[in-house]
Amino acid sequence: TGSVVSDEVTTPVTDSVTTPVDSAPIIEAEPDVVAAIDSAVGGTNVINVLDDDLLNGQPIIPGQVTVTFSPDATIPAGLIFNTDGSVDVAPNTPPGTYVVPYEICDVNDATNCTASTVTITINAPIGLAPLSIMKTTQVSNVNVGDIVPYTITVTNTETVSRFDVDLVDLAPPGFRLIEETSMLDGVPVEPVVTGREHILENIDFGVNQTRVWTFHMVVGAGVGDGIHTNQAFIRDASGAEISARAEAVVKMTVDPLFDCSEVIGKVYDDENRNGYQDQGELGIAGVRLATVKGLIITSDEHGRYHIACAEVPNANIGSNFILKVDERSLPTGYRMTTENPRVERLTRGKISKINFGASIQRVVTLDLSNEAFLPGSTKMQAAMMPNIGQLMQVLKTEPSILRLNYHDYEGFDGLAEKRVAAVEAEMQELWDAQGCCYVLEIERKILRTGRLEPSQAQIGGTVR
Repeated sequence: TGSVVSDEVTTPVTDSVTTPVDSAPIIEAEPDVVAAIDSAVGGTNVINVLDDDLLNGQPIIPGQVTVTFSPDATIPAGLIFNTDGSVDVAPNTPPGTYVVPYEICDVNDATNCTASTVTITINAPIGLAPLSIMKTTQVSNVNVGDIVPYTITVTNTETVSRFDVDLVDLAPPGFRLIEETSMLDGVPVEPVVTGREHILENIDFGVNQTRVWTFHMVVGAGVGDGIHTNQAFIRDASGAEISARAEAVVKMTVDPLFDCSEVIGKVYDDENRNGYQDQGELGIAGVRLATVKGLIITSDEHGRYHIACAEVPNANIGSNFILKVDERSLPTGYRMTTENPRVERLTRGKISKINFGASIQRVVTLDLSNEAFLPGSTKMQAAMMPNIGQLMQVLKTEPSILRLNYHDYEGFDGLAEKRVAAVEAEMQELWDAQGCCYVLEIERKILRTGRLEPSQAQIGGTVR
């Protein structure tokens, strides 16, 4: 303390010291508004609430403040508020407008805070166009063990990006992915295999972006012949398909070495009519055989035939093959001595043999007319019965065919049919009673010809 002296007044002077006081940093937070978000698509970092806020008039640098969103706000599942101020919207978040309060505080002074709000509007799905997908292969016909290259091309034709979608390949049964052949945009990538599905998970597609997936598959041993379709599609996080199903088709063709079944055989002269080709029994040339598919085969000069790739049987249980001899092509007087048609079970890749026997047959003919029956009846005259007994003895001497010819010269059509049927039934009953050695084949025919001679009408049978 000092003083100033003058003639008139003495005024005391005091020295003063000013101590500065630090003021708190000023936080300026503006309300934030997020442009409309599509519920089906969502988005990552749709806004950062610090982007337009200031600290002492300068943009906020991360780490200068903390951001706290109000725990009392109604926030739907799918809205994600991060501690750095960024906001994420998950796909399929419920549509609506959400106003969420938040607070920015100085990291050096937890009491120095400023409150604000962020408004987020989520719209209902806008019906985005499906992703464009195409699947191709360079081959059309395949066999077991072949390698099939596939290419899947996906283009995002939408005006927004797609995130975290799955690219799915659905392989035909029996087709197997070859390891280390899968590449996405030229970069090796291994898909997740679930049953027949091969999945590239969490793939992103930018606006107008095209991505290409290539891989190879091998045709397994259990793949059957026919058309086999490989499909590809895009699936979002909810499991919904957001693309059409692209298809690539290959055809499994027959491999003559492994798949076809050959049929060989012979049509032979079964001289002893035992149903087997014995030594010395020759083949019959020029006999036609037919399959159920209309294939006609003719036996060669030795009676032999060969059907190349007669059938491609079922790979697991085989298949029945039916073959029949056209009996009209047999030499005159020959009849079949073996089963006709024949059914054979074929196995893939194996040869089966089917033989047919035929021989010239003795035909015993019984000629009948009106005189052999009681008037207006189907019962034969008593005078015919001794001749019928002799007929049975003739038939027993060797295998024969019994031919019943009814000469209907009087025009009794209805009665003639009944009479021939009655005689056939009676002949069969008498033959069965003989207990003889072969199955008697009976033919019957109604002849509308001239009148029989009396001897033929009474005896009623001739043997050739």
